Amino acid sequence: MDDWLSFSGTATKLSSTYKLTATSGNGSLELPINGVRVDGGKVQIKVGSVAQNIQHPTVIDASQKPTSADTRANCPGWPKTFCVGLVLFCCANHEALGPCFGAWDCS
Repeated sequence: MDDWLSFSGTATKLSSTYKLTATSGNGSLELPINGVRVDGGKVQIKVGSVAQNIQHPTVIDASQKPTSADTRANCPGWPKTFCVGLVLFCCANHEALGPCFGAWDCS
């Protein structure tokens, strides 16, 4: 069984990807079609999907950002993360990891 994460924002289908834009336009990214599920207004991202063409959030709220120690096992090599649309991604490989609260970039 696949795990799916709720994305807070909208999805626009392009040719071979979906462009996902976070609520209020605070970041966007593209994911392969098989990594996104859209049902009415509900958008979900498959855990493990790899994002591309990332526009990091410009309004930052990193108050609940996990520490590098918390993400080291899931983000080998460079344990930093970013959060877009309430979904946590690894900065090194752009893989969807799980839910997050807030919005931040890789800095």
